[in-house]
Amino acid sequence: MRTIYAPGRGFALRDLLFPHQRDCWLCGSEVEVGEDGLCTRCRRSVLRHTEPFCPLCGRSVAKRGLCYNCRARPPAYRRGIILFFYQGKVREALHRAKFENDQRAAYALGCALARALRDRGWTDFDGIIPVPIHWMRRLRRGYNVTEVAARAVSEELGIPWWRDVLARRGHTRPKFAMSHEERMHDSGRYEPGTGIDRAAGKRLLLLDDISTTGTTLHQTAEILVRRGCREVTAAALAGNSLGAQEHAEGE
Repeated sequence: MRTIYAPGRGFALRDLLFPHQRDCWLCGSEVEVGEDGLCTRCRRSVLRHTEPFCPLCGRSVAKRGLCYNCRARPPAYRRGIILFFYQGKVREALHRAKFENDQRAAYALGCALARALRDRGWTDFDGIIPVPIHWMRRLRRGYNVTEVAARAVSEELGIPWWRDVLARRGHTRPKFAMSHEERMHDSGRYEPGTGIDRAAGKRLLLLDDISTTGTTLHQTAEILVRRGCREVTAAALAGNSLGAQEHAEGE
């Protein structure tokens, strides 16, 4: 029987959680799928961030060099990767993951990220840190999308993930309700978690679901670096090129 995920760690767990193995996780069509779990139509239609990349945040840019945001405010992390463009079916999948209890989509996106990291040779991490959400939002949803994706990356690459290194401070306005300018200057949402001492001397993969301005990844990476993290690589499941007007459904 074909599985929707590439072989790797946690195979039995993912079969238990995601038993429907012959439908595309992105569109739901019951057709033959590849090892990435996508049907041929979806594999051709989804847009990935491809070269040239901004060498810091990993966002696609028109020509080689830093993107506007990274020139204006160099991020606290060393390098970054953004997997898909936040549009079309990928946007719909993330909406399902955030608001319709579709953990399968979040897990599949994490598996896709793990393959992209492996393709780049970026697997030398000591741990994976998902960006946290407030406990009230977690209680309402029942889970954190970035934690589901982090678990997938962990199982694919054999790297531990830690929930307690970062914490969410306060229950503030969701980012999709903010303008681009407001998101750029939004601060104070995150703080060290009870497990922050894990960061000292480590190479860490910091994972978010959607990156628009990069503010969340920058701020959380700053916390890790201040607490002695050796190196931070930032990753997002999806994001748009700078200047795109769509509002991300962040948190």
